[in-house]
Amino acid sequence: MTINWILNAHTRFISHRHMLSRCEKIQTPVRRAEKKELNEAYKLVKYKFEGPQSKIRIQTPEQKAFVLLQASIGRHHFRDASLRREMSSILEGAFRVLAAVEDYAREGSRHGEVAVQAWLMRRSLYSSLWGDKDGILNQVNGITHEMTKRLTNNGIKTFADAMNSSSDDIVKALNVPPSFASGVRTAAAKILQHTLKLSASTKSNESGGLDLHIKVERKVNGGETGDNRVVYYSLVVYTDRAHGLLHYCEDLASDAEMVVSCPPKFGRV
Repeated sequence: MTINWILNAHTRFISHRHMLSRCEKIQTPVRRAEKKELNEAYKLVKYKFEGPQSKIRIQTPEQKAFVLLQASIGRHHFRDASLRREMSSILEGAFRVLAAVEDYAREGSRHGEVAVQAWLMRRSLYSSLWGDKDGILNQVNGITHEMTKRLTNNGIKTFADAMNSSSDDIVKALNVPPSFASGVRTAAAKILQHTLKLSASTKSNESGGLDLHIKVERKVNGGETGDNRVVYYSLVVYTDRAHGLLHYCEDLASDAEMVVSCPPKFGRV
């Protein structure tokens, strides 16, 4: 990856969903035998290319990367084994690119919004989830986006809904074996065992700015689990001004208190 790509991402990453697929480091050639499946997958992905959709055909490495990245988030199954392998390879490359964008935003440009957007895209690729409005239960292993829609139509939208529903409710919604439904409820219960409370307040400092006092409290409901499962969080504090990244913390897994100094005229946090 070149520094030019990262600099370009710095200015355009937020508003341009195609930016990641334009990175040559993750692209692969389009083979004739895979065009049909790629075009079929394109009809199902969330974001589209500009122009009349009936005329769009997947023909370039950039278009292929754009489809495969979204297909990965949507858990689309390709019949072609080579496409499945390439989707995994592109996904790994995308993680490295986004990590580099984050590092540059944190250490070079201090651009908080770019760092956050790169992190959110990494989370989408990792969790197969665009955002909360698209449903969250597909994060549970074995649940596809189509299954999430069926659960939603049956009033099971959140982890709490899944845990509080009976196995019979999930069986009826998904037409799955009782053991699968029980596994969904168990997975939801484990996720809900781990909660995080974040509070913040400001105080004036000697330099004429404000100190942002942040407190993070982690709680495990019902005690620690037998598998010693730990949920990690990231905390980003930034302003809407240029070079406004004030704090970036990864792998936050325990109670913490911190003070972030905001300079005069720091803008909106």
